[in-house]
Amino acid sequence: MWDKVKNLDSRLQTMLGVVLVLSLYWAYQWLGTATIRITSEPEGALVMVDGLQQGVTPIERLEVDAGQHRIVLSHSHYAPHSVSMALRRGDHESIHARMEAREGTLELLSNPRGSWVEIDGERLPGRTPMVVKAASGPLEIRMGQDERRVVTEVVTLKHGEAKEVNLNLNMDPHGTLTIAVTPYGAKVEILDSEYEYEPKMRIRIGEYSFRVSRQGYLPQTFRHKVRYGENLHQVELVRGFGQLHVRHNPEDAEVQITYELHGKTRRLEYEPGMQVPLGRVEVRVRAIGYRTAHRRFNMTVDGATKTLNLQPMRVEAGSEVEDR
Repeated sequence: MWDKVKNLDSRLQTMLGVVLVLSLYWAYQWLGTATIRITSEPEGALVMVDGLQQGVTPIERLEVDAGQHRIVLSHSHYAPHSVSMALRRGDHESIHARMEAREGTLELLSNPRGSWVEIDGERLPGRTPMVVKAASGPLEIRMGQDERRVVTEVVTLKHGEAKEVNLNLNMDPHGTLTIAVTPYGAKVEILDSEYEYEPKMRIRIGEYSFRVSRQGYLPQTFRHKVRYGENLHQVELVRGFGQLHVRHNPEDAEVQITYELHGKTRRLEYEPGMQVPLGRVEVRVRAIGYRTAHRRFNMTVDGATKTLNLQPMRVEAGSEVEDR
């Protein structure tokens, strides 16, 4: 029994010794040295401490001796960032560096010459060839010109670097398009496209949707395939009509309808429910002993109903009357 107690006591002493050693080790690591946490924006900056390379950011825990230290972060795209600090044993500091972009030089060339240029979505003044200053770091370069395919390339410009960017712009086949519309003066729209129609325009080969409209006519929507060379599409708009209903008082009044059709002015006696061309219409109602009344409106395919009540003209015999 006594031997068992002695063995148990020996084991406890051994365990306490191990715990004491570990505690002393961690206490020395935490209190006996200084540490620095080093991060940067962007990551990947090279870290030098007192002239010695220590790795790239992020560095979660870097042990250093107590004393004065100089920490320098460098990145090929950005200006260096340096910090000096004095550390004592047990200090635990953090450094976060926001790397500042610097400048490099871009020589922008294209084949063929004369392309517009965008850097990170911003259009530059002028055309290739050109030499410009740009912020260091990754840059998206886009070039294009009429009837050439737009080309995009991402390049990395280092601080102080002179870099040449030369892009080839392949042909983008176009054709010439004319939409001939009868009657003249109709509006032509290219739907779901960046193009705005004009006669004999140059347009990329492909299939497009069009809408042709003119006041007084039924609009037409169609698709047309643009091919290489000359493209002509003829459209004849059909005049639209709406049904007209006129109510008037007195009932025996004379009703006259005026509108334009095929470029000519037409004046007709009203007939109940008559079909009238779309567009500008005038209804004029007159009767003896009443003031004439009229209405002007735009006829639509839904038709129109107009009500005109004439006002009696009250005058005395022998008086002078001016009725405009």
